[in-house]
Amino acid sequence: MATVVQKRRRRTRKLTEAEFMRLPDDGRKYELVDGEAKEALTSLKHDVIGMRLAMLLQTYLTTPSVRFPLRAGGTAPARFPSRSA
Repeated sequence: MATVVQKRRRRTRKLTEAEFMRLPDDGRKYELVDGEAKEALTSLKHDVIGMRLAMLLQTYLTTPSVRFPLRAGGTAPARFPSRSA
């Protein structure tokens, strides 16, 4: 018995950012890469690493002496609203 393999039909035109944002939400994460919607595969390890980086950045950016460069070449203090109410 012969097996028929269907080839995936490739898009001839790349998705724009606006078209990508209008795609229906199916519960999975997608990224726009070179005009194609690609599923972003993540894992628990990926999420844990992301949270650790976020916590380190939060600590660094809430330090009063931290300054970051602006486009015009100047600097501005990093200020973020306090989450404690």
